Amino acid sequence: MPENEPITEGVDFMYIRGNTDIVNLDNAYILINQLNTSEYNLIYDKNICQLDYEKLIFPLKLRHWQAGDKFQPLGMHGQSQLLSDYFQQQKISNFDKEKVWILENGDGIICWILSYRMSEIFKITNTTTRVLVLNAVSRA
Repeated sequence: MPENEPITEGVDFMYIRGNTDIVNLDNAYILINQLNTSEYNLIYDKNICQLDYEKLIFPLKLRHWQAGDKFQPLGMHGQSQLLSDYFQQQKISNFDKEKVWILENGDGIICWILSYRMSEIFKITNTTTRVLVLNAVSRA
């Protein structure tokens, strides 16, 4: 297997190493870049996730939503929320939420609900030196 390929573990989930640069999903692909903060400006787009690289534990895991999942949405300053409640607030149907991909840190903490919202825990701060940028591109 080439060094930059994700470690595929199943149909509904896969692991991503720190040197992975693209991930193919059923309905999208994710472009992944690692940058120094001196080379990077924040982008405000729901399809682009910008994580503090130093807070990540590899391999990361891409998987689908599971009952009982919680995360700390960006901007809620430490308040946790069930993903089922978040999906309901966003008016995401039960059918559609089954298709949503979740990016999970190596310690099991959710980093990003792809194309919806990232976690407060992994946000870029003034002490961030490296950024992991993930760009979800739809195949539609």
